[in-house]
Amino acid sequence: MADADKQLGVMYNAVGTLKELGYHEWRGCLAQQAYAYAWPSWILDLNENPPDNVTAKQNLHIRNAYMIIMNKTNDHVVANSLKLVKLGDAKAAFKKVHEFFQPDSQAGKTAAFSQFYRATMKTTNTNIMQWVAEVHLRANILKEAGGEANEQARLSILLDGLLPEFDRINEILNHIEGLTFETACSKLIGYARSHKIECLTKDGEQKLNGKANSFFNAQDANPPNPNNANECRLWKRGSCTYGDRCKFQHIGPGGTIPRKQRNAKREIPKPPTTPEAFMVGSTDTPVMETKCENCSGSHAMQDCPTAKVFTMDSTRNVNYVFMADDSNAGDDNNADDDSRSCMEARPSGGPSGGSPPTGCAYY
Repeated sequence: MADADKQLGVMYNAVGTLKELGYHEWRGCLAQQAYAYAWPSWILDLNENPPDNVTAKQNLHIRNAYMIIMNKTNDHVVANSLKLVKLGDAKAAFKKVHEFFQPDSQAGKTAAFSQFYRATMKTTNTNIMQWVAEVHLRANILKEAGGEANEQARLSILLDGLLPEFDRINEILNHIEGLTFETACSKLIGYARSHKIECLTKDGEQKLNGKANSFFNAQDANPPNPNNANECRLWKRGSCTYGDRCKFQHIGPGGTIPRKQRNAKREIPKPPTTPEAFMVGSTDTPVMETKCENCSGSHAMQDCPTAKVFTMDSTRNVNYVFMADDSNAGDDNNADDDSRSCMEARPSGGPSGGSPPTGCAYY
């Protein structure tokens, strides 16, 4: 009894919920636990009936199967159907879940037939390893629905549903006499590994952690919400730098740009180096965030509204300004002469060697 309780605790952690996994993956997890703990095969085999006399150990397995089935389906709508099942009847509980997703009707058979014969790697969005498992799974579903999916049918679906990247190996396999499904699977996986495309899907993505089963019908797991699509925001802005290697989806209008262009730094404009550039009104005058030494304003010295002419003494690296509001400034026509007078009157020590003459200023 203690061992059975311990096994039940392990299974609670090992098996996901029906709502989270979807029926076929959930069923696969349940089958793995049944194999690991040696459950009687008839618990999960709908075509096998239980014996008339059940042992005490088998009863513990039945109890665990019942508890795990009920626990992992209680957040799904199928839980309402399970309320009609007799307490402790694991086989009846599993049958209810199975019939919910795969109804024993003509509609159920038609759906299983269509899902098997129309499947491809592209429509299922699977890589080669997932595709192999998908074909096997869908064949079993068709069999359970009363259809036929023999060796030749599985082999045909397997090869016909490959992506174009497998055309070369596909042609070789189609010319092998007596090729079996298992042999084809082995050779396809080997080819994919040698060409590093074992995780390739229809979108060219490296799908490493995708679910092995993508099969669902109208009553299975909820279909994906298009509002939650993993879209590339940079693509919509026309500034994606990854192109075909982008891990997000490029949907609708958009564009890419070269990576170097996106990372390019803005060029900082260089300050002027010629005296002419400092003339009042020049369009090349750079914007400087400095304080005017003439009027203490927040503008640059060369933009001072009281300055009439700017000039530069390139030899001594000192600039002179003739003040427009000074009584000795003269008129506009004599601006150059006034500026020259400032330069000639400059003290030999520059700004640090004395004060500028009347009507002049240093900066």
